[in-house]
Amino acid sequence: MRKYFAWKERGHWCGQKLVPISAIPHLKEAVGSNQSFATVQTYDDNGGVMFCPVYADLDGKDPKQAQFDAQYITYLITQMTKVIPDIYYSGNKGYHIIIPYKIEHPQCHLVAKHFFQYLCMELPSLDKSVYRTQALLRLPGSPASRPGYYKIQLTHCELMTLTHDQIADLARVPRIGVINEFDASNLNDEFLEVIEEGKR
Repeated sequence: MRKYFAWKERGHWCGQKLVPISAIPHLKEAVGSNQSFATVQTYDDNGGVMFCPVYADLDGKDPKQAQFDAQYITYLITQMTKVIPDIYYSGNKGYHIIIPYKIEHPQCHLVAKHFFQYLCMELPSLDKSVYRTQALLRLPGSPASRPGYYKIQLTHCELMTLTHDQIADLARVPRIGVINEFDASNLNDEFLEVIEEGKR
C-alpha cells in the first residue's frame, strides 16, 4: 500500500512521489522542519486508488468560524453515526475531521464528498477542493504554515470546550501518539447506506 508524499521547502513543493506507507515516518523525519504532506487516498503499487477515509477540511479566513463548523460537523457525526471522528487542528486556521472508515472505491474522494453534502450541505469553511484524486493533507506533527505551530490531533472534549486561542496554544508543541476515540463497531446503517449511495 502506498501514498503520495510531499513537502514544502523554501515555499516550493517537493517530492510528490508514490511511496510505501511504511516509509512515510522516515521521510517526514528526513525533511526535518519543512512542512510535510501525504495523500488521504491509499494506492496500490501501480498507483490505482484503493480506498480513503471519510474526510473534511474546514478552512477559511476566520479560524473561529472554522472551529464552529468543525464543532457542528463533529456534533452531526456523533448524532448520526454514534462515533467520534478523528479531529485535527492544522496549526493555523483549519481543522480536519476524519472518520477512519475505508471507502473502497476508485473515486472514494467523491464518495466522501457525497457524505458531507448529505450530512451538512453548505458550511462557510468546508473546502471542497480537497475532493480530488490526489488530495494532500498536512501530516500530524508537521509544522504549520504559521511559524512556531504544528498540526495536532485533538480530543472531542478539546474541540468542543476550548476556545480557538486555547487550541492554538496547544499547537505550539507537536503531539506524540494517536488519540483513538473512534469505535467502528458503533457505525450504524444510516452511515453505511449513505456511503453505498455515494458509491452508486
